[in-house]
Amino acid sequence: MENGDIAAKLEVISDLKTKIEDDERYKISEKLFELLEKENFWGLRKNAIELLFAFNDDEIENQLIKYLNDKNVKIEIALIKGFKNSQNKNAIPHIKYLFENGTSYEVIANALEALLNMDSENKNSYVEKSLQMDSHNEIIRFTTLSFLSTTREKEILNQIQSFTQNKYNSSIRNRAIGIYVSSTKNENIIVNFLLPFVSDNSFQVRRNAISVLSNYSRKNVVEAFQKQLPNEHEVRLRQTLQNAIESINKELSLLEQK
Repeated sequence: MENGDIAAKLEVISDLKTKIEDDERYKISEKLFELLEKENFWGLRKNAIELLFAFNDDEIENQLIKYLNDKNVKIEIALIKGFKNSQNKNAIPHIKYLFENGTSYEVIANALEALLNMDSENKNSYVEKSLQMDSHNEIIRFTTLSFLSTTREKEILNQIQSFTQNKYNSSIRNRAIGIYVSSTKNENIIVNFLLPFVSDNSFQVRRNAISVLSNYSRKNVVEAFQKQLPNEHEVRLRQTLQNAIESINKELSLLEQK
């Protein structure tokens, strides 16, 4: 594939898409690998990678593994996503290397997502490691939480609780709290889980816990709200507590009269 302007090359790649099922696919793959080696524009290289994965061919995918060492972040991510979708186990050690040694938070997060989906035997290890990894906008921990939100295994739910600790920022903690609460319909579990957060140091965490608990007409909820009320310095949240106490007490009173 001769060098030329980008538009012409994109047109060539587009035409190749219609030949994926042809007998000439290995000749086409050779041209795509040639482009991957020689082309400087990342967009064309990314398109070539996506086409190579579209062959669904183990031999072709195994040839792509070495490009995981590419220093272009967009190329590394395209490859990681391709291997995640194809579930090619041969790529796991190389993706694991990027997870542990990647220089971009985005690469690390994508590698983590791939490993959690491809290497189920070691998913707990990846979760534990991600808990210790700081990143811009918490992209790594959010990746783990997104994965954990899709499972209801008891041991996984315990891991979700780890993300509610004070050492994490409020956005991570609230996301973890939301996942945990949505994982069960047992009101006792939900209430008992949320009660400690009524007096949390984080306003955002405190507010969300109080908002959810306000929907439960229980004496222990009222008691927790009454205890927090004189210590609550946020005016709007103090009003929320007061309103919730009055509302829940009315409902409890009506229930007692029945």
